[in-house]
Amino acid sequence: MTARLKISILLIVIISLVVTLAYLKGNPTHQKATSSTTTSTTTTDAIPTIPQEVSHFQKDVSIFPEFFNTSEINNLLDLAAKAKVQVISTDVNFETIEPQIKAYSWSNLDSFVRLVLAKGFKLKFQLEGFPDWARDPNRSPVSVEPWLVPTSQNELSNWSKFVRAVVSRYKGKIEYYEIWNEPNIESFFQPFPDPAIYSNLLEASYSVIKSVDPNAQVMFAGLSRNDLGYLNTFYQATSQRFGLQAKEDHFFFDILGVHPYCSSRSPEVNDPQYTYNDGFGIMNENFLGLIDLHQVMASFGDGAKHEYISEFGYTTSGYVGFPAISDTLRASYLHEAYDLASSITYVDGLSWYAFEPTPYVADGWSILSSASSGFQPTATYAALVSAP
Repeated sequence: MTARLKISILLIVIISLVVTLAYLKGNPTHQKATSSTTTSTTTTDAIPTIPQEVSHFQKDVSIFPEFFNTSEINNLLDLAAKAKVQVISTDVNFETIEPQIKAYSWSNLDSFVRLVLAKGFKLKFQLEGFPDWARDPNRSPVSVEPWLVPTSQNELSNWSKFVRAVVSRYKGKIEYYEIWNEPNIESFFQPFPDPAIYSNLLEASYSVIKSVDPNAQVMFAGLSRNDLGYLNTFYQATSQRFGLQAKEDHFFFDILGVHPYCSSRSPEVNDPQYTYNDGFGIMNENFLGLIDLHQVMASFGDGAKHEYISEFGYTTSGYVGFPAISDTLRASYLHEAYDLASSITYVDGLSWYAFEPTPYVADGWSILSSASSGFQPTATYAALVSAP
């Protein structure tokens, strides 16, 4: 990374701090929430960590074992190892693990965990899904709302039992548990996004995980883009709902997941025109808007926490809101993203979306293309190999 780019990032941190604090100062809801808590936030809490080169940064890719046989999984893991990936992420769906009450299906996940650990990777589980049997009567079925979130005490109890079963089985083997996916958008948080409901889900998950495997890190689900308004509202809702317990239990997460998508623009673009008011407040659709998310955490006394880019990428075939770009340009953008992220001390990793094609991931997103002879590397995969 050039000295000029380092200086640019530092200037972005300073400018973002000023803008974010100005927003929070002018937001009466935030002022009310912070004044009602028993613990005050000092000026020091709001000062960001100055970006510099760090060694703790980790490469991450997701592999979905349900779509592949053992030979294919080993092939994917070997390709990940060649790219110097340290963390393998995968989804763990409640409905897949426990399709019927107390009728568990562990064999595929057990096999995958063994393969991953045998090759020396760390593991991140994203816990998600909610089967029909665990839902309250008269709630929409999975076929209608597959991402329906548990809300009632009975549903949260069923969810907690699922979390306990997973964490107990894999105690000491999983580095991170990410709780759900993109809770700030309706596509993945049904019937509608609600930071207060997510707060309840996170609290239930955190309590179980820390009681079973206190060394595992609980990850706040990656927010779609840099949704400052949602995160700010989450802190307010959690403070109001749980009071002093929220502060004592670190707002029920150890590390913030972020999905700082920026459409087809370079990660180095940091233009105010891509910051606007959305449903919960300020949305920043610049990659480096993740710095602003850290300022929100700092404003609630949570500035010591780190972030983890649990999803980021581009498509070569186009998608809603994501114009297609060439594989060559995507490869260049990958290098820029890893250079930027690895230079920020509080960003612990970046998971590129997507690694391999699946029925749910088109070739345009993945950096390995499918072929009769196996997985074929793209220019973007080559960039991952050489990225820091």
